[in-house]
Amino acid sequence: MQVVLLVRGVLKGEPATILSAELGINYQTVLKLRHDLQANAQQLQPDTPLLDDETETDEMFQNAGEKRM
Repeated sequence: MQVVLLVRGVLKGEPATILSAELGINYQTVLKLRHDLQANAQQLQPDTPLLDDETETDEMFQNAGEKRM
């Protein structure tokens, strides 16, 4: 179960200090595992560009930086 929570935390961008406290794992261990996950993900990225002339993106950051009242 810790593996799932660790990967979820890394994908969400949670700090290693918070993950280590929540999972009861040493901070250095969490940091190393995070770096290993990120390095593996980087190696799996394709080297070729997308074939489409147009690409859709997720709207997750559509309002990033806006101040809400």
